[in-house]
Amino acid sequence: MIVYLLRHGKAEDGGPGMPDRDRQLTPEGVESMKEELPGIKKNAPSLDLVLTSPYPRAAQTARIAAQAYGIEDRVEETDALAAMDAEPDILKRIGKLPADSAVMCVGHSPLLGDLAAFLSGARDAYALKKGGLAKISFKGKPAERKGTFEWILKPRELKQG
Repeated sequence: MIVYLLRHGKAEDGGPGMPDRDRQLTPEGVESMKEELPGIKKNAPSLDLVLTSPYPRAAQTARIAAQAYGIEDRVEETDALAAMDAEPDILKRIGKLPADSAVMCVGHSPLLGDLAAFLSGARDAYALKKGGLAKISFKGKPAERKGTFEWILKPRELKQG
């Protein structure tokens, strides 16, 4: 199994009257994610499922990615990608997929960095920039601390293809 972790693109600023969970991608964030798609597809050549946080900025990012792969009907929202300490819940969900699946988890920092460490057995969380992508691979079904952390790419690297 391959698990890709994609942090949402640039979002609206929060503040009074703007709950964090309601923040959406900015027009610049949408455009930047679209510019990253060739690099995302080059480094993640196929996807079977996109799991996303239900927060709009992540769900919008997930839909942009899914559309590029032609799998708009395989986007699934999960509260686990918006919660802290939900790594076991995410592992349980991806563990239900066939062992040869490729899944993308779209969410937020610091959860995605913590998830990368949880899956790969790293001592410290990884830092994903907004629009950043990471890859963790498993031989067969995923299990805690059994994944191999392959790489992490910054948005500018993805835009370069």
